Order: sequence, then structure tokens, then C-alpha cells
Amino acid sequence: MYRKIPYIIIFGGLLGAALIVFGVIPLPKAKKTEKAPLKVLFIYAGPVSDGGWTQSHETIRQQIERSGGNVKADYAESVSSTEELKKVLSESKIKNYRVIVATSASFERETVQAAKKNPDKIFLQCSGRTLAPNLGTYFGKIYEARFLTGLIAGKMTKTNKIGFVGAYPVPEVLCGINAFALGVKKANPKANVYAAFTYSWFAPSQEREKAEQLIDAGCDLLTLHQDSPAVLQTAGEFGKNGIGYNSDMSIFAPGNHLTAPVWNWGVYYNRSFDEISDNTWKPGHYVGDLKDGLVGLAPFSKKVPAAVRKLAEDYEIKIKDGTINVFDGPVKDNKGKIRIKLGEKPDEKQIEKMDYLVEGVREIEKRK
Repeated sequence: MYRKIPYIIIFGGLLGAALIVFGVIPLPKAKKTEKAPLKVLFIYAGPVSDGGWTQSHETIRQQIERSGGNVKADYAESVSSTEELKKVLSESKIKNYRVIVATSASFERETVQAAKKNPDKIFLQCSGRTLAPNLGTYFGKIYEARFLTGLIAGKMTKTNKIGFVGAYPVPEVLCGINAFALGVKKANPKANVYAAFTYSWFAPSQEREKAEQLIDAGCDLLTLHQDSPAVLQTAGEFGKNGIGYNSDMSIFAPGNHLTAPVWNWGVYYNRSFDEISDNTWKPGHYVGDLKDGLVGLAPFSKKVPAAVRKLAEDYEIKIKDGTINVFDGPVKDNKGKIRIKLGEKPDEKQIEKMDYLVEGVREIEKRK
């Protein structure tokens, strides 16, 4: 037999349903499940206050931290030896991080090994070449911005001698010197670039020494591919104009800094961290450029004439819209050999393997 249900219970149930429908009694809210923050570790070869390369990454890391988003980013600085890097990449040091960002090309071998040992983590290698399911690489066409600064240098030199202090004679550095020199020649066919190498990414005393050598050789404008602003500071102390690198270095030589090719790593980091958080990230080799904003120019000094600014700005538009490529042929090396033929447009793989200096570049001493 069925049990009789009291009318009061039926009535109460109907009344409760009606009150919910009309909003008098709110339905219980579902508990929000907040995402755990994405924990990231940046590894730097130099100090965060180097004024150049490391600072260009650190500036973005700080911006990410201040944004109040869902990324928590720590850093390890001045990791200058293989042994130190191995310690930083050990499982005990990285166990609490989801993403490891290796900001130096010199970290690649150890980063690749760490990625194999830690398949549950994602590794991002700057200026790297090796990909894996949990390892992506990234860099940018800084040579596009280098070319623009070459135009400015070519127009502003008085002695037609421009100095360039580079770290190592490796493709990344040689490519930058060449792009700069092509810009110089485009603006001033009579000018030449004089190159010197320190064989170190961060060695302010050696950078200063090479800068002084170039000034003694008659260079009245200096630029650099180093991690510190020492070359620019030296130029300022000797009353010479300078073009920085990596970051806006105007603070180090306020009266002599003309501009600089600079990085905006946020274009890559913000996108990558969003993809990782959303589980849509895939490994790949990202190369940013002027068009997407990963590379660009620091603000122009008042010393740069309006006509020179316009020249650089006009060429920037042409590079962005694809009208020209910095390394469009013909390109000769400094021994007269044709390296890029007339009408040839080299791809990134060719550019990344550049092992020569172009016409118009002279080395002030023999390489080691």
C-alpha cells in the first residue's frame, strides 16, 4: 500500500519551488574553482641590473608580476657557469615550477637535458634550435632594427668611421653587425664599420677597453652587441655619440645616446603563458620582428635630425610591409665574395647561419 503524503508537505514543496522561481529564495551558488597560478622560473646569465640583455627580460617579468594576473614568476640571476646552471635546473630547484625560461643561448645544452628529465614541465629556450614535446624556442629579427640604426649612424658620423663592439664572432653577432653595416652603407657609402670582439657576453671592463681602441682608431660613433652599457658609457665619456642595444640605454649616456635596437619580450611571454595556462601551447620556433613588435627602436634623442628620423621611419614601414628585406641580394662579404645573389631573398635558416662579415666591415685585430 502507498503511504499517504500529508497535504502540508505537498503545499510546502510547491511554495518553496514557487519562491525559487520568482527569485525570493536564491539558488545556492556553485563554488568558483580558481586556477592555480602558473609558476614560472626565469634563468638569467647576467645580473638583473645589467642595463641591457638581462634587464630587457627582467623588465617584462616585473610587469607580469605587477599585472595581478595568474602568473607568478621568480628568477635566478648571474648563472654564469655550467655547474651553476646544472644546480638551478636540478629537479629539487625546479620542482615547484611549471615553466622554465632559459634566456641565454649558452643554456641550451643543459636546458635540453632538463626537458628530457622533466616531461611534466615546459621549457622555453631563447635563441635555441632544439625542439621537443615540452621545449620551445624563441628569438627575433633584431637585425631589422639594427639596419635602421645603421641608417642613423651612417648619416650622423663625421669621420666615416663607426665602431662596433661585439661579444663573439658567432652568427647571431655577425648577423647584427652585417645588418647595421648595410644600413650604414645605404645611408652613407663612404662610411665603414670597425669591429672588435670581447669574447664575452658580459664583461664591462673588456667592453670599455675595446670601445677605447675603436675611438683611438678614429671612430666617432659606437654601438654594441654586449649585455652591458659599458660601450655606450665609454662613448659618452669621450664625447662620442652612441647607439645602445637590448634596452633603452639613454640613462647611461643622456647626452650621447641616439637610439637603440630593443626587445619587447612581452609579445612572446604573455602569449606563451596564456597558451600554457589554457593547455593550448605547442612547441615551435618563434621568430618575432618589427611588424609584431617583438623588436623595435628606443626613443630618438633630440640630437637625431628630423630628416634622419624620417629616413629610419620610412625604411621601418618598408620592412614591416615586406617591400624590402634587410639582406636582399646582392650582398658581398668583406673579401669581395658574393654571398647573396642579386634577386635572392635569404630565409631565416640562411640568416641564422651567417658566418661572414659584409663589405664595409673591418676588424681592428685578428680573431682568436
